[in-house]
Amino acid sequence: MKLLHTADWHLGRYLHGQSLLEDQEHVLGQLISLAQQEQVDIVLIAAELHDLQLLAALKAGVDGLVEFGAGPQAVLDALALVLRGGQAIAPELQTRALHATRSSDLLRDLAALSPRGRMLLEAVVAGRTTAEIAAQLGCGIGGARVALHRLYTQLGVRSRTALTRLIGENKVRL
Repeated sequence: MKLLHTADWHLGRYLHGQSLLEDQEHVLGQLISLAQQEQVDIVLIAAELHDLQLLAALKAGVDGLVEFGAGPQAVLDALALVLRGGQAIAPELQTRALHATRSSDLLRDLAALSPRGRMLLEAVVAGRTTAEIAAQLGCGIGGARVALHRLYTQLGVRSRTALTRLIGENKVRL
């Protein structure tokens, strides 16, 4: 059995306000090519999965997902089940996915955000001030306010408080 293991992808995240998604897609493509070329049986990716990434992984047809901190035995059990042709999705992750699909309109809107929109959303939820957001965007406070109001309109809210409440009430993990 050939196993390819990689970790710490932080899929869909930002580094210093810059989206890593394009680079991650390129490297994941190389990883897939390598796995096919080397006839790898299992690709094990240890990654932080927020709700959007969890739903994307399930939609992509992953065969196994184990919650962080589940321990080595849980990983071994999942690997054994996948090798036998089964699917090993941790019950906690199934519950999260079910809840996330109930919030599918919001998740669809979040998935449609541009990298800049996602960065704005994360800044708002993190409690950053308009001045801090302006500095992150490299614009003035007025420009940050315009960008924030566009985000509010796109997500169907009227204020920073309403946006934070919407994310919190739907238990969306960014």
